[in-house]
Amino acid sequence: MSDHDSEMNDNENRIANENNVERDELRRQDELRRQNLLREGNELDGNLGQRMRHVMVPFDSALEGNRRFNRSEKSNIIFLSSGKSNLVNMNNTHIVGQILRIVSPIANNNAYVNRTYRGGVTQTQQVAYIRLILLRVHNEDGDNENSELFYLMVTRDDNNKLFHRDLELRDNGVISIGSYLRILAPCEIEKNLQGIPLIVTKKSAIAMREPLTLPNIPINKEIYGDTAVSSILNGKYISCTRTDATDTTCSGLLCDKQCVSDWNTQNRGCGCFSKNANRSPIALSHTVVIESAIGLEPLVMTEFSSSKFNKLFMKDHIPASVRLQCFEDETLDDVENAIEECMDFINNNGGFTIVLWYRRGAINDVSLLGQRSTEDGQIAAGNVNYHIIQISPTNRDLLDPTSRVGRVLQSLKFDTATMRQV
Repeated sequence: MSDHDSEMNDNENRIANENNVERDELRRQDELRRQNLLREGNELDGNLGQRMRHVMVPFDSALEGNRRFNRSEKSNIIFLSSGKSNLVNMNNTHIVGQILRIVSPIANNNAYVNRTYRGGVTQTQQVAYIRLILLRVHNEDGDNENSELFYLMVTRDDNNKLFHRDLELRDNGVISIGSYLRILAPCEIEKNLQGIPLIVTKKSAIAMREPLTLPNIPINKEIYGDTAVSSILNGKYISCTRTDATDTTCSGLLCDKQCVSDWNTQNRGCGCFSKNANRSPIALSHTVVIESAIGLEPLVMTEFSSSKFNKLFMKDHIPASVRLQCFEDETLDDVENAIEECMDFINNNGGFTIVLWYRRGAINDVSLLGQRSTEDGQIAAGNVNYHIIQISPTNRDLLDPTSRVGRVLQSLKFDTATMRQV
């Protein structure tokens, strides 16, 4: 072997050794990163997936890899109300909300909105609106912002592009009461309705998938007068003590057939933008009892109705050809039996997660009226009005028909195909 060949072999061996050292260093760094992740996971209740439980993904899978979507920063009510949000770039910010209620206006009726100007002067304005949507702030970090409420008021000028991105999802039931929206580039908050801030955006909202778990937010019995907040209760035992069927004017999906008594007998729409010819207008109304909801006391809500809740004890929706008379025979008995069996099974396999909002009103204190002008005569009302908007299993495996508990629950549900149809 010549000296030249020997030198070439030495160079090749040296380069190979350097490559091996580089690979070993890369492996060592990868192992350090993995150990750091595991250590961080152990700090989060020993579960690396813990920090992913509240993370939300969009229904539009094309957005999951979108750099702008993933780098969007979370805003909050406090900052949007501070008067400083116009001083920073808000184009790539968002706030996530869960829909709690959707209100259609009564003919020729407007909302009375309080607007605060920069000088601190507040004026009441009448605003004609198309829809009024109440939402709960959902913070993916799971802190106490989750109890705050805000409104999206759809008018001719404000929030008029809210559903433009997902019109199909708005009308096919994907978006309804209980669903989550990412509100993009929210504007500075200048208005409120009964103390609840009104958020305005010039962009379309993004429909988000429901998180796997929700933070537990106990009911606060000490809220002030004329205040509204929300709560989330996990692992609760629930019973239905009464179920009735009622005819409604709605066969849509957006309103989830909630708050039927508020719109079914009045000159007001339910909140839906369209009807669905394959859905029945019949609603099932329940008296729901949540054990140990307010401390050790139960919470009772009468006339709770929800098409999503029906899915927990029915294999499918009520067919459009079914009439109310169908529930006057043994059908309602069979439905009630299925409700009892399904709810007992869910209660024994993790219980229920309940999302609700509530308000303590204010009343006039007669003893203060007519006294000093500095007194407004308002005190906190004794009663708090509770509104349940979502009841679902805490154990999400129950919603998976391929899981063991999911298969059992499916077998207990009422078969709507057996209902007498016209």
